[in-house]
Amino acid sequence: MGLILLGVSAAVLSVWPRTYRANSKLLAQKNAVLQVHGDDNEWLTKGVAEVILSRENLLNVMAQTHLVEEWKANRPALFRLKDSLTAKMAGPENEKRMTNALADYLAEKIRVDVEENTISIQVDWRDPQLAFRIAEAAQRGFLETRHVQEVSTIAEAAAILEGHAAAVQSQVDTAVDELQALRDKRRDEV
Repeated sequence: MGLILLGVSAAVLSVWPRTYRANSKLLAQKNAVLQVHGDDNEWLTKGVAEVILSRENLLNVMAQTHLVEEWKANRPALFRLKDSLTAKMAGPENEKRMTNALADYLAEKIRVDVEENTISIQVDWRDPQLAFRIAEAAQRGFLETRHVQEVSTIAEAAAILEGHAAAVQSQVDTAVDELQALRDKRRDEV
């Protein structure tokens, strides 16, 4: 019985697709302009997983890596057989439904870990090159999103500072005008 079980396991493993893992690590650095007073390093890595695993980012990763086409073209024989049986019974796969299902599957295959200043993106996929491309696209999407956030934060901080500077300049101009008026009044008295 044990020999039969071993034989069946070996047969299943021979047709079951392998899974490869790609890792990407980012080191977050402090930026005094963006740091909120009272926060330590939390602002560096806050919301990283939510950004990377957001539906918008997953769909962008899928578009950049041509994941739907790759999925169809490189489907293992066992799964192609399952797909053809399903198509005969339920009809052809709807493109939108397939994209959504693949985005959900991709969300399960991407893992984001944050430790202090290190962000780790891990992708488990059956094609090693595609795993690498997915990890790279997820990292690029995160960096682009974070860049937009940081630029808008800097622009907002600059606008606030400019507003304060304008208010202070107005106060200085008023004080100078008052001082000049006092000088003119004293000169007239003398």
